[in-house]
Amino acid sequence: MITLVKSALTAERIYQISAAINGESFLATVNKKIDGEQLATLQNEGAYYSLLVQTGYLTFDESELDDNYMLKIPNTELKKAWQSYILDKLYLTNLHKIIDMFNSSENLEYMLPELMYDKLSFFDFKQETHEVIYHVYIAGLLAAAGIPFKSNRESGRGRYDIFTNQNGINYIFEFKKATTAENIEESSSEAIAQIRDKNYAADIENNDPTYLVGIGFHLKESQVKIDQL
Repeated sequence: MITLVKSALTAERIYQISAAINGESFLATVNKKIDGEQLATLQNEGAYYSLLVQTGYLTFDESELDDNYMLKIPNTELKKAWQSYILDKLYLTNLHKIIDMFNSSENLEYMLPELMYDKLSFFDFKQETHEVIYHVYIAGLLAAAGIPFKSNRESGRGRYDIFTNQNGINYIFEFKKATTAENIEESSSEAIAQIRDKNYAADIENNDPTYLVGIGFHLKESQVKIDQL
């Protein structure tokens, strides 16, 4: 059962489960009935979440229209299990290494590109070449490490991609797709400029140092630039 659940994790499902690990509920289709063919592959979203609800890995938070429901992780024990599943599926690295990576801007700048290059092959870059891949990756990384984060929140004159605070440091992430591999550095600079221009740090409520993390990318190639606000 555990192997089946882990093997059926897609990028979208990892993003949704990551939000649930982060204490949020998410909207999903839950089929009332699933047949053997659906159970064998779990490619159908409704079948996947139906199985998770029936087995207790997720529970209903509130009902919506038709077969759509707000789902959440029912308890701390299962939250830890989901963290382990995502860590094993997507990152295959030591949990302490992830936490250490966010303990300083210097660590993040040199450790994150290496980790992304090694592990991003999970995604199909022939079909998905936009920012959502990197967004899902960082959200999953933070969720697996148990680091609280905010995603796609309004602040200043727009929406930042991801915000987190770890070890007394604020990080604001912005992802920017490059047209070619040669333009990655330019895209990472544009990402940082966007954070500044749109004042994404406007809603930060603490006095901790704030770092702007611009990730320029083209397929699996990426560059991380970090500036202090």
